Amino acid sequence: MPSMSAWKLLETIDNGHWHSLENLAEKLKVSIENAAQTVMSLSECGVVAYDEVAGKTKLSPWVLSFHNRGDGEEHKVAVCSIILPPKGCVSIQSVLISNFTQDALEIGVRIDKKLKEISISKVKKPKNPFSSEAPPQPRSTF
Repeated sequence: MPSMSAWKLLETIDNGHWHSLENLAEKLKVSIENAAQTVMSLSECGVVAYDEVAGKTKLSPWVLSFHNRGDGEEHKVAVCSIILPPKGCVSIQSVLISNFTQDALEIGVRIDKKLKEISISKVKKPKNPFSSEAPPQPRSTF
């Protein structure tokens, strides 16, 4: 069976309701395992909610709010920050953003009806204050 793109899955679940993996796999003509793998990746990015026990998924509320925003509403600018894990991807207004690095990236987005600005920065891992590693000792040069 062919692999599934995240974009096709997101288009299929764009109504905000829960969808079973079996139903998604059937609609998208992929294996349940492939559908589950894509859903888990999107869930790690926070793009979808995933109930592993029930085997169901739906769009996260923040994604749904972007999707349901109508042209008749008052003019608003949306600004958000997304942490994109290594090898992860996210689609915003038909723009696919992929992280091909080994590091998590922070994606800053500004949307004014259409995607206007994207900024990308590397997420620095905080130092663990409980680490057993001793701090480096200064060396004497006697």
